[in-house]
Parts: sequence; structure tokens; C-alpha cells
Amino acid sequence: MLRRWVMAGLGAALVLFGVSALARLALDPQAQSHVFWYINRATGFTAYLVLFANMVLGLMVKTKRYDNIAPRWSSFDLHQFTALLALGFLALHIFPLLFDSFSPFTLTQLFVPLASTYRPLWIAVGIISLYGFVVVTVTFYFRAQIGQRAWRAIHYVSFAAFFLVLLHGVFAGSDSQELWAKLTYWVTGVIVCMLTASRFLDAGSTAAAPSRARRVVKD
Repeated sequence: MLRRWVMAGLGAALVLFGVSALARLALDPQAQSHVFWYINRATGFTAYLVLFANMVLGLMVKTKRYDNIAPRWSSFDLHQFTALLALGFLALHIFPLLFDSFSPFTLTQLFVPLASTYRPLWIAVGIISLYGFVVVTVTFYFRAQIGQRAWRAIHYVSFAAFFLVLLHGVFAGSDSQELWAKLTYWVTGVIVCMLTASRFLDAGSTAAAPSRARRVVKD
């Protein structure tokens, strides 16, 4: 059931962005020369929403309190799927800028922090977050080789990477001043903060329970 809702939500987002982009191109002849820029904007925001879903699902896997919403095996399955889907949208977000005449980028500017002339700091933040997510996603498939403890430590990079993506979207995004974009960033950021706090509070209480039990036995 959860898979269907997530897929329906992602599908609705894609349709919405696709229809809005086509409408803009049809109504504004000048926009036709900026088609790659619009692809970059649409796929960038879609990638952010998929990453948000990925973070939420990953945090749901780690705590029992959300088992009534979705079984953890389902959340884990979708967590893997959305990670790969997000990387796909990130590729669609990045590479069209090589062909854009409105704000062209070179490969160096796309992949080397601070090489961009357009908002260099916030583009660099986006590049660093991209590398973080790539490392987290790829190392998942090499857990047996690197060890569970090392993989778990690397996985914590995803928290920093998500908030770097959020900063990149807010300060480098063309639509950041729009009300709908501000609301989206605020709501998604708050949700991830709350779930993250819940995750670590649960981990702390779980770790404390055995020590309390040992003290009771000793007494």
C-alpha cells in the first residue's frame, strides 16, 4: 500500500511539473530558448522531493513507532528505490546545463566546487551534497566488503547531505522566492528535523534500557 502511495505521489509530481513546463513553453515563445533551464529547474525540485521521501523512509525504518503506518520491510524497500530514483533525477538536473544557452555550465563548473560563476558558494554546496549521496548510495551495495560498522558510519553522511541540498535549493534555486517553494522547503525541513530527533531519542532510550536492567539485576 505504501509503495502505491509513494509511486502515485511521485507520478503526480512528475505530471504536474511536465504540464506546467509544457504550458510555459507553449505560452511563452521566449521560454523555448530556455528549455534546458526549465528542465534543470523541474528535475532539481523533483529530485529534492524524492530525496525528502528517501530520508523519511530511511528514518521510518529505524524506529518502531511508525510500524502502524508501514511495515519496516516496505519502508526499507522504498528507501532503496527512492535513493536510485533520486540519483536519476539529479543526473537530469545537472547535465541539461551543458546545453543551456541561458546559463551555460561546463563539466568543471558542474562537478568542481566553487568553479561556477553563478552563485558559486551555493552551487558548491549542491555539488558536495551530490557526492555525499552518491557515496551513501553506492556503499550500500558494498556493505559486505566494507563492514556493517563502517557502512553505518558512512550512512550518517546522508543527514548532512540532505540539509546541504536544502540550502542549495533555497539559495541557488530560481524559484526559491515563490511562496510554494518556501512552504515546501520549510515543511520538508521541519519534518526531517523532527524525524531525526525522534530517531536519535529512540536510539538513546533503547541503549539506556539494558543498562537500567543490569542495575536492577545487580541490586
